[in-house]
Amino acid sequence: MKRDSFPIFRDRRTTWGKFDFGDDWWHQINVVSITEPVSAPKGKYPKIIKRKGDSPPQYPDVA
Repeated sequence: MKRDSFPIFRDRRTTWGKFDFGDDWWHQINVVSITEPVSAPKGKYPKIIKRKGDSPPQYPDVA
């Protein structure tokens, strides 16, 4: 899928996303590289196929 398919990245390589509407957590999203996959995982796109680091904690007060 081409980068131009995603309007948020059409003219830039960085955008912002809101993670938690209650706590108002904003995260910077960067396009590091664009490559053609050898074989694409099945499912709906766009989707995250690789990540770096830990996910933000959700509901730490709930046991």
